[in-house]
Amino acid sequence: MFDDGADIYGYGHGTYMSLIVTDATGVAPDAEILSVRVFGPFGGADPADVVLAINYVKQRRQQVDPSIRVINLSLGGGSYSCSCDDDVPDMAQAVSSAFYAGIVSFAATGNDSQCGGIVTPACVSSAVRVAADYDDDYGTVIYYWPNGSVQCGDFSDEYWVTCFSDVTENCEYFLAAPGYDITVGGFFG
Repeated sequence: MFDDGADIYGYGHGTYMSLIVTDATGVAPDAEILSVRVFGPFGGADPADVVLAINYVKQRRQQVDPSIRVINLSLGGGSYSCSCDDDVPDMAQAVSSAFYAGIVSFAATGNDSQCGGIVTPACVSSAVRVAADYDDDYGTVIYYWPNGSVQCGDFSDEYWVTCFSDVTENCEYFLAAPGYDITVGGFFG
């Protein structure tokens, strides 16, 4: 989807992720963001659009801006025990090609309470897989699906992976980063 930078959907998840990085209290306040939207107006990202976006960022690094070093892929779908390179070869090729061009892709493992499965593109072997964890002890935490039913519950503890975060023991590695009770740029989530 190409909209020439027009903010046709307002503030959403991508804006929030950008604030986590670049806000004055963010992890890299001096970083610059190249915004590439792959979500449509009703959510969801077509994997083909994600591949095009990754390839676009790689090409931009090579031709225009060699300072581009990281891609945030806070999106995904499906469920894979770990490596999905053979199942999603276009995605695997794009992430791998970006890596060899000097860009590291950080990909969310998913937020569907799956134990034993992670989403694409986190399942791509050249992506850095990132699950959500707690950064403090919040006591008992219950997560709800949009329809109001219970998704899962945790007794939170600092650095424990949240129960809503998809994880699998089949992968050799993954990172975890705070994914609960984050306030930045006036937004809370």
